[in-house]
Amino acid sequence: MATFLSAERIREIAGRAASTVLADEISETLPVATRGPAGVEALVLFYSVVGARGNARAKLPSHAMRIDPKTGSVIRFWACDPAEIGLGGSLTPVPGAGALPDDVKDFLDFRDRFIALSPSVWEAFEKGNTSLVQGERDRVAEYYDLFLKITRPPVAPFYVGAARDFFDWIRAVLGSP
Repeated sequence: MATFLSAERIREIAGRAASTVLADEISETLPVATRGPAGVEALVLFYSVVGARGNARAKLPSHAMRIDPKTGSVIRFWACDPAEIGLGGSLTPVPGAGALPDDVKDFLDFRDRFIALSPSVWEAFEKGNTSLVQGERDRVAEYYDLFLKITRPPVAPFYVGAARDFFDWIRAVLGSP
């Protein structure tokens, strides 16, 4: 079994591919795992933020990218219909999302740790087991806690809706409803 690339490397690949098509002002999610026809894929969503600072809102993703997290090849990058990626209708808020730290350094540390944990969590997801040894379970719990801390409430449903299989697996691992 090949190992996963770092999530930072996946971000670089996504950024380079998207920069040829999308404006610099477009925001993107951090990569998360989801299952595709050939196995686990890294998913990155691209969306606009509109409105003045303090009153800004995230629009539904307009583009999505699937990347092979083992080779770094872009599997698919396309202008998507939100419903096509699981974001149809009203979005369900993600409880606990948006516990953003007040200190920028803390936020960056949390984001960096989330990125560092990603490959090991993705590897556990690839195996499909929900009964993990304590160390793996602890990593999944920390990963999800960090996800909640660094993800703005309006954007959290993008992740959970588009990578539903991954977040359902996390809930099963953690014993959450």
